[in-house]
Amino acid sequence: MASLNLNTVGMSGGSDPVRLERIVARLPGVSAVRSDRTKGLTHVEYDPGLVSIERIVSALQEQGCVLGRDWFAS
Repeated sequence: MASLNLNTVGMSGGSDPVRLERIVARLPGVSAVRSDRTKGLTHVEYDPGLVSIERIVSALQEQGCVLGRDWFAS
Protein backbone atom coordinates (compact mmCIF):
# COMPACT_ATOMS: atom_id res chain seq x y z
CA MET A 1 0.00 0.00 0.00
CA ALA A 2 1.05 3.55 -0.68
CA SER A 3 -0.40 6.90 0.28
CA LEU A 4 -0.80 10.17 -1.53
CA ASN A 5 -1.47 13.62 -0.09
CA LEU A 6 -2.81 16.18 -2.53
CA ASN A 7 -3.29 19.90 -2.14
CA THR A 8 -6.84 20.06 -3.54
CA VAL A 9 -8.01 23.59 -4.08
CA GLY A 10 -11.17 24.67 -5.81
CA MET A 11 -13.50 22.57 -3.65
CA SER A 12 -16.64 24.49 -2.80
CA GLY A 13 -19.82 23.55 -1.01
CA GLY A 14 -20.16 21.09 1.84
CA SER A 15 -20.80 18.08 -0.39
CA ASP A 16 -17.76 18.42 -2.65
CA PRO A 17 -15.33 16.50 -0.38
CA VAL A 18 -17.86 13.69 -0.01
CA ARG A 19 -18.41 13.54 -3.77
CA LEU A 20 -14.66 13.49 -4.44
CA GLU A 21 -14.15 10.74 -1.87
CA ARG A 22 -16.83 8.57 -3.47
CA ILE A 23 -15.44 9.00 -6.97
CA VAL A 24 -11.83 8.28 -6.03
CA ALA A 25 -12.85 5.38 -3.75
CA ARG A 26 -14.42 3.66 -6.78
CA LEU A 27 -11.07 3.39 -8.53
CA PRO A 28 -9.60 -0.13 -8.43
CA GLY A 29 -6.83 -0.29 -5.85
CA VAL A 30 -7.98 2.68 -3.73
CA SER A 31 -8.58 1.57 -0.15
CA ALA A 32 -9.23 4.91 1.61
CA VAL A 33 -9.87 8.56 0.75
CA ARG A 34 -10.25 11.53 3.06
CA SER A 35 -10.86 15.06 1.80
CA ASP A 36 -10.79 18.16 3.98
CA ARG A 37 -12.20 21.26 2.28
CA THR A 38 -11.10 23.52 5.14
CA LYS A 39 -7.46 22.45 4.84
CA GLY A 40 -7.65 21.90 1.09
CA LEU A 41 -6.15 18.43 1.38
CA THR A 42 -7.07 15.00 0.06
CA HIS A 43 -5.36 11.88 1.41
CA VAL A 44 -5.54 8.67 -0.64
CA GLU A 45 -4.35 5.19 0.32
CA TYR A 46 -3.91 2.95 -2.71
CA ASP A 47 -2.19 -0.04 -4.26
CA PRO A 48 0.24 1.27 -6.90
CA GLY A 49 0.04 -2.09 -8.68
CA LEU A 50 -3.65 -1.47 -9.40
CA VAL A 51 -3.99 2.29 -9.84
CA SER A 52 -1.52 5.01 -10.79
CA ILE A 53 -1.06 8.44 -9.24
CA GLU A 54 -1.92 9.87 -12.65
CA ARG A 55 -5.30 8.07 -12.66
CA ILE A 56 -6.12 9.35 -9.15
CA VAL A 57 -5.17 12.89 -10.15
CA SER A 58 -7.20 12.60 -13.35
CA ALA A 59 -10.28 11.44 -11.43
CA LEU A 60 -10.06 14.52 -9.20
CA GLN A 61 -9.50 16.87 -12.12
CA GLU A 62 -12.45 15.38 -14.02
CA GLN A 63 -14.64 16.57 -11.15
CA GLY A 64 -13.34 20.12 -11.45
CA CYS A 65 -10.93 19.89 -8.56
CA VAL A 66 -7.83 22.03 -9.06
CA LEU A 67 -4.65 20.52 -7.67
CA GLY A 68 -2.06 22.72 -6.07
CA ARG A 69 1.59 22.38 -6.93
CA ASP A 70 2.53 20.73 -3.63
CA TRP A 71 1.70 17.06 -3.26
CA PHE A 72 3.63 14.01 -2.27
CA ALA A 73 3.37 10.25 -2.34
CA SER A 74 4.78 7.86 0.21
